[in-house]
Amino acid sequence: MCINLDKVSVNSNQFIIAVYQQNIFDILQNNKDLVASFNQLGYNYNIRVVLAQSPQDKLNEKLSKIYEILGYNTKIELGD
Repeated sequence: MCINLDKVSVNSNQFIIAVYQQNIFDILQNNKDLVASFNQLGYNYNIRVVLAQSPQDKLNEKLSKIYEILGYNTKIELGD
């Protein structure tokens, strides 16, 4: 199986995998092959999979709050 991971980080003995899609989260949540792969490589991490909000979802949430405050007729242009 091949999956693109959105974000990974290591904190102490935790290997944290953040994914933005529910189906990927479900696949990785209790994946014994993932744990076995780490163990075979000699890493003894506590593997944590979290369902995170994507950067686009965060932006959309912030824009919605701005629209609520300023009104939905407000035009917002985002640069690169």
